[in-house]
Amino acid sequence: MYKKVLSLTFLTMMFLFASMAVTTPASAAQDFGPYQWSTGDGRWDGKLEVSSNGQNVAAKIDVWTIETPVSIRLCSHNGNCTGFKSVSAGATTVVYFTNMSSGTYYGDIISNHPTYEAAGEIKYTVY
Repeated sequence: MYKKVLSLTFLTMMFLFASMAVTTPASAAQDFGPYQWSTGDGRWDGKLEVSSNGQNVAAKIDVWTIETPVSIRLCSHNGNCTGFKSVSAGATTVVYFTNMSSGTYYGDIISNHPTYEAAGEIKYTVY
């Protein structure tokens, strides 16, 4: 009887450990956008959600109306921002922000040339 209870307990524990390993979800990439952006308009250039600490963000900038270099940063709802990252003019470009804290972020795109404004489309991928 003792062996039967012991083996039943062992099998139950093995099943529980196996089911926890199988049901742990993998983090999937999540897309936000596309959003229309324009420098100099005073508005945020898209919104995204980082669901857990340590995730990365890829910002794909596309569809330029005026080929002037721009810079992009991400700002949280409490006003903390990443540094600006420069983007070459005209081409589809992906900018990466790594090891982000969880929270809601807003894109901010500015023109690198004081007399030119630019506009286009941006899409964010959190992974």
